[in-house]
Amino acid sequence: MSSRPASRSSGDVFVVAVVGAVVGLGALVWAWGGLAGLIFGDGWPRLDGGQLAGVLARLPGSLAHPGLAWPRAVRAGLPGAGGFYAALALIGVACGGLALVVARAVGAGQMLCVNLLLQREERVNQRLRPRWAAGNIDVHRDIAVDALEHVVALLEWAAG
Repeated sequence: MSSRPASRSSGDVFVVAVVGAVVGLGALVWAWGGLAGLIFGDGWPRLDGGQLAGVLARLPGSLAHPGLAWPRAVRAGLPGAGGFYAALALIGVACGGLALVVARAVGAGQMLCVNLLLQREERVNQRLRPRWAAGNIDVHRDIAVDALEHVVALLEWAAG
């Protein structure tokens, strides 16, 4: 028997991605209808998994009136298209705000890590560089330097 390490094929990854996308879309549609019913209708509609799959199947054909994609038993408590799209806009704003907060938190964390790394490099540069030279200065050897050009004379001889 040979023991080979388990590897994931691209087909497995694709199936997991598709299932994840369908579950995510189902959650979005469930929240969309629920929020629309809660805010603009008669309350959160009660659905089971099979009914939600039916809503997902019917929704592309009834985007002008999203409430028509929902089962008849809950349709009466749902708002019109305006209420549905207002609820979708609220979900979009909430998701955008959450994404902004997460991006700032992650960005701040990444910037903190970068800053800590740069401080470490600066400490190393300060320890290793000669004491009489400024760090990170590029001196070209083809430029003539006059050492007495900007000298302040301490003693001047009297003319005369």
